[in-house]
Amino acid sequence: MNSFSSNFFSAIADAEFEYQCYNSSEKGEVLTLDKISEILKKANKKVLGKSIFDRYDDQVYKYSWIAISHIFEQPFYIYKYAVSIAVSFKLYSEFKRTKDASQIINFLKDGGSLKATQLFKKYNFDCKKEESYKDLILEVEKLVENFEQLLNKK
Repeated sequence: MNSFSSNFFSAIADAEFEYQCYNSSEKGEVLTLDKISEILKKANKKVLGKSIFDRYDDQVYKYSWIAISHIFEQPFYIYKYAVSIAVSFKLYSEFKRTKDASQIINFLKDGGSLKATQLFKKYNFDCKKEESYKDLILEVEKLVENFEQLLNKK
């Protein structure tokens, strides 16, 4: 669950935060500490929904954005975490259903010779289509259900 949380959902929230910061900057808005904190809070709520941290002071958002180093080192990079885990999980799910590893092997072979968009298209993964994420979301739901069952046993 932690892997999906940090590499998929949080990466999407961080990418949304980064995108909104750049949009504000492009509009000529000054990105003060308060403005950046508010953008982070909105991005997290939009992507992640309610949080256990909502009951705490807004100070959580005030400085936590500083830890998102990709913003400073490689702009518009973090979304790749979410896409990578999604396409990997799609291929893995197909392998679990078919017991045929050839798609994964071929995907890895093709990876160095095709642009990412071409590679994804060849293996039927479309970032813009909800069904590309279906297997990943179903797995997360299953993990949450299993976790809830474990909690209820105690």
